Amino acid sequence: NEIGLLLKIDDQQKFETFLSILSSEKGKDTAIKRENDIFSSEINANTICTFDDNKALFLFALQYNTEIAKLQKDATTLMNQNKEKSLLSNNGFTKFSQSNKDVNIWMSMAAIPSTTLKLYSTFLPTDLKISSIYSTTHIDFQRGKIIIESGSYSDDTKTKKALENLISVVGKTSNSFLKQIPENSWLVWSVNLNGEKLYNTLMENPMFATEIGQASKEINLQQLISSIDGDLTMGLIDIISSGSYGYSPNLVFFAKVKDDSILNFLKDNLQLVGITTLSENQYLISWSGTNIYFGMKDNKYLYVSTDKSIIDNLPNGIESPLSKTSFAEIFKSGGAMLINTQQILQNLPEELWKSSDATTYKQLLALFSSIEMYSEGQTNKTIINMTNQSENALSTIINSLDKELK
Repeated sequence: NEIGLLLKIDDQQKFETFLSILSSEKGKDTAIKRENDIFSSEINANTICTFDDNKALFLFALQYNTEIAKLQKDATTLMNQNKEKSLLSNNGFTKFSQSNKDVNIWMSMAAIPSTTLKLYSTFLPTDLKISSIYSTTHIDFQRGKIIIESGSYSDDTKTKKALENLISVVGKTSNSFLKQIPENSWLVWSVNLNGEKLYNTLMENPMFATEIGQASKEINLQQLISSIDGDLTMGLIDIISSGSYGYSPNLVFFAKVKDDSILNFLKDNLQLVGITTLSENQYLISWSGTNIYFGMKDNKYLYVSTDKSIIDNLPNGIESPLSKTSFAEIFKSGGAMLINTQQILQNLPEELWKSSDATTYKQLLALFSSIEMYSEGQTNKTIINMTNQSENALSTIINSLDKELK
């Protein structure tokens, strides 16, 4: 019911002056009170500030009927609490607090509303107690880029083991499909997945197992999920004109599979749309002016694509593939995604920039050249590369905003 903002202060006298200005701007002359070594000031009916010579705590009540006396008591208690009752008693937080990055965020999943936690828990193993998980994020503004590192941990033994089992479903990508993806693609996502292990992990949750049991009366989900056995790679190459239908995404999707169960599922469920057989295990459907090709190659490579030239060269590769660029390095992890913002900016049709907010979006997009995301176990890393490589990324953003506001 309360949110706190803790600040480090270097000059108590200047901070008191700041509080006086803050209260006067709100039309309220609030005296600063003292109790032992703790000072306090009532900012408004729902906010109080307590401080000493080196820190200040703003405590905000989320409920309008909260008594200011209770807020005062809670704030004072927090200011006086010892290490054993504070976050510093959590070993993970102690390690987190030693980071010297520009922005550091620590969050307990227990703070998420119970209804949301219950929804997520439906799809996770029973032993995985989400409320016992802590997430950490570190943001570092460097010259020419922003690096964001995030992760999670738990002190609960069963949850730790369940997390490890869940993460083990994802393996290191082999990059086998990157040679099929054009180097100038707008977005590429890839992950290595053990489908059989994923299915068994999901089935550990009784509620999910019941839902699967009901669905399996119509669809053999165990067979479909378990047939995935390796890399899954998707690429948004660009967007293409579909005549009177406007524009549609030029997509490609590949999956390493054990058998043809997914292909047969697609064939059975796309009959009403109208399927044309092009050759053995290669099919075509037309949808809103766009040709969509799907099939299998060598009995192990499943594909869906709007670009036939890409799948015609499977698995030998295409000219100028993503695998021969510097971006290929990030796809050697457990999962990765690339957003090539410069390609989007340069090749998005001009007529799609005609909205009233288009200029703002274009200027914002122009700040970034690409976004790279990849994961290793419980650690995720995002690198936002700036177009301006000579200036600190935060300075670039602030200067851009300053120009926009003038």
